[in-house]
Amino acid sequence: ERQGSKVSTRQCGRLPSGPVADVGRDLLMRCMQMRGFSEDGVNLLFKGQRFSTVKRDFYSLALLQDWLDIERITIEEMMKRDAEVILTEVIAFHTRQNDSVASVKSHKACPTTMLSLIYKESLASSITSKLINKALANATIPHRRYQNIWNIQILFNHWRQSKQNKYLNNYDFQVKIASLLMSVCFFRPNEIAEIRLKFSNVDKKENQASLRLAPKQANAIETYEVYETDNESLSPKLAIYKWIDRLKKQFPKCTDFLLRHKGFNKPTTTKDISLQLTKLLRELKIVGASAYSIRHSATTELAKLGIPERDLATFAHHSQNSRTVQQYYIFATSIRANEIARQLTNVQGKDNERLNQVSQQRGEIRREGGNQLLSSSPLETGQCFEGKIRNIHLIC
Repeated sequence: ERQGSKVSTRQCGRLPSGPVADVGRDLLMRCMQMRGFSEDGVNLLFKGQRFSTVKRDFYSLALLQDWLDIERITIEEMMKRDAEVILTEVIAFHTRQNDSVASVKSHKACPTTMLSLIYKESLASSITSKLINKALANATIPHRRYQNIWNIQILFNHWRQSKQNKYLNNYDFQVKIASLLMSVCFFRPNEIAEIRLKFSNVDKKENQASLRLAPKQANAIETYEVYETDNESLSPKLAIYKWIDRLKKQFPKCTDFLLRHKGFNKPTTTKDISLQLTKLLRELKIVGASAYSIRHSATTELAKLGIPERDLATFAHHSQNSRTVQQYYIFATSIRANEIARQLTNVQGKDNERLNQVSQQRGEIRREGGNQLLSSSPLETGQCFEGKIRNIHLIC
């Protein structure tokens, strides 16, 4: 503050609060005070982290507090015990409460970090932590990431068949804009929530639309171009033009965020956008897909079209030589796997069909010849044999 630094405007600039988070925060404060940390020091360590990360840390400490209450162990007694033993007991306690392996994995990372901070030990690389990871890995069935690949054309066909932009209500129109920004312009849900119109350049007369995110730093303003498509119902640029006209009528003076919450009372959040898009996918009867799968399905479709990897990384806002971009081509090949398998198994089948066709044709020819012999009169048959005998004598 003496140096004149600006106050953080990020969502994670404040610590989470609530019944569960308060329990975890109180336990953390007591443990850190025993280690000599002040309240300002603890706030310095955690206020600079992401809001969701701090929330998970506090929730994991609340789980630790539940274990301490059941075992009737005080904080002083806990500090005298081995950190690896406490980590193992807390994870075992959680497995008794919840048999979901995914939940245990998500909770294991946070207690490991918090106990490492409290005990001043590196538990992440310890033998105990590795054995816990192996035990959890043996209890899970590995699934490939984004294994439920669906065709992005399902979403596009939905908006093609829906009403025009001017006839859509505010909720459906916002969902359409968010889905098109993810599928055509490759925005992420958190980026859509951070779009600020006062930094953006949207000019209908010049046919320009450049959206900018809320700057976290003075020199870190990210700009994304909005693309135009041939189909007007699938053009995110035209949809944004129409949406901004609505915002100007709703807010005659000025407006800041692009998308608003229900009732236009406050700006929408990443959670709201994810819930809206997930609800849309359920209406389209796409099972097992999240909001982020819209972006993934669109990128996989581009990989199927054979777009070069470097161009795909640039278009989808990925870094060059990204492992994620390489995975898209693997997913695109997986989609064609059944077609390749059918071609492999049908090669021999086609040869057999050709052989059957040839044999059938030969059989028909033989039948026709036999029918001709059967249909001919005895006199004609005798003349035929006499002609053959004469030919034999001539050859001799």
